[in-house]
Amino acid sequence: MSENLFIGTDIGGSAVKAIVFNETGDIVTSGHAAFRPSSPQYGWEEKDMNEVWNALKSILKDISKNLKDRVKNIRAIGVTAAGFGAWFIDKDGNPVRPAVAYQDIRAVDIVRKWEEDKTSELFFNVTGSALTSGMTVAYVKWFAENDPLVLKKASYVLDAQGWLHFKLTGIASTDESGATILAADLENFEYNDELLKALGLFEYKYLFPPVKTAFSPTGPILSDLAKEIGFPETVLVVNAPTDMNTCMVGSGILDEGDVYSNGGTAHGNNFITKEKEIEKTVNSQIVPIDFPDRKYVHATFPYYGAVNQDWFIDEFLSEEKKNLKKDDISVYEHIAKKVKDIPAGSNGIIFHPFKDGFGDLLPYINKNESTFFLGLTPFHTKYDLLNAIYEGDALASRRILEKVKVKPKNIILSGGLSASEKWCQIYADMFGVPAKVSAGEEATPLGAVIHAAYAIGFFDSLRDAMNNMVKYSKIYTPNKKNHEFYNKLYRIYEKLYDNLEQSWNDLKKLA
Repeated sequence: MSENLFIGTDIGGSAVKAIVFNETGDIVTSGHAAFRPSSPQYGWEEKDMNEVWNALKSILKDISKNLKDRVKNIRAIGVTAAGFGAWFIDKDGNPVRPAVAYQDIRAVDIVRKWEEDKTSELFFNVTGSALTSGMTVAYVKWFAENDPLVLKKASYVLDAQGWLHFKLTGIASTDESGATILAADLENFEYNDELLKALGLFEYKYLFPPVKTAFSPTGPILSDLAKEIGFPETVLVVNAPTDMNTCMVGSGILDEGDVYSNGGTAHGNNFITKEKEIEKTVNSQIVPIDFPDRKYVHATFPYYGAVNQDWFIDEFLSEEKKNLKKDDISVYEHIAKKVKDIPAGSNGIIFHPFKDGFGDLLPYINKNESTFFLGLTPFHTKYDLLNAIYEGDALASRRILEKVKVKPKNIILSGGLSASEKWCQIYADMFGVPAKVSAGEEATPLGAVIHAAYAIGFFDSLRDAMNNMVKYSKIYTPNKKNHEFYNKLYRIYEKLYDNLEQSWNDLKKLA
């Protein structure tokens, strides 16, 4: 039987990666190349567009060499990245200037004005996305006010994945999820004239790229490029959805009741609904998924995730960490043993996690709230605190999901905290449903590959592709006794949160 290979690409803050998967989702080979962002002014972050492209091109050349004769089995490339920033190209397809990365804060004041005049509300109601300073429209507005010559020279404004897709195919485009992060209507994926006028950008509508579906290939790889990197000219390229969508798909999330809980730096709890239901995610982000049977991914990032654990290690285990390192023992192995037998409830301690900045965008998060431990006595150990941190993370996630009336049927865990067996088991027990841990750490490029494989017709449906390619390293079964205990603990936690709201507000005023 002939082999079928697919490539998924992704761009981070200072590196680009490309990973080759086979049709069962196994990694065949991969490559990673760094590039150097620049900061011409405080708070600005820019990227040399050609440097980023050359980084990916060098990876693809290496992949061709590594695969040798197997390179002929590459069927498609799925391209994904965060759908933000501003990557301007001229009529010849060359960069107009360095790309503005989405971390760049030059457009903060513009977004504040849009918040004051309620344009941000219109933006969310039309697109389903919160209007932040990393949005492409914010940067276009900034250049209109501060450097309009850039816009005169430009033919299109793309995002990071749009740039790489353009260099692979010669086609400027965005997919449905990328379009809604620009200024397209979440219902029909057409750029909304009323919204563009409210943003003061109607005259620049020509800059926004055509919307081409993520569920069919936009074209074959450029012939000259294929020859240069040693790829077959038959390789098709798919402009996959933005990284949030591809990460979900690459983790096996596709149905109502599916919850993707990423315990990374910021703890994201993403869920799916059949209807748009904007009120569930006010001022976060909603993007479409799974055409033509459309569903919507809601993304919320209210609290820090692994940061809570890292804070504990830095504050309570700094010396032990040094000693463990001398003995070649991981601090994470050490703490796993210490919390293994601590019972549900952490011997009477409740913890509330550190709030992430995105939490301020959510209506059910108090902007003035702060972290707390409750129930401490002289008899507690520091590992009781750590166990409480794991439980507090799960309690906060449960509160968010209950506020939006989402009852998880299936939880997928990923991110740094998913390496902790105790944290994973707590999640299964907290919600009373199995908690699955994604295998590997490449859900985003895998999701791009799943889209690509489906788009070129290799699989009959997105679900078929997921079933064949997504794997889990472990499944945690809920402990019934612990689940009943956590139901009671959650009610105490919920009441605590409500009772503390006024105190948090008063404390903020006093400070």
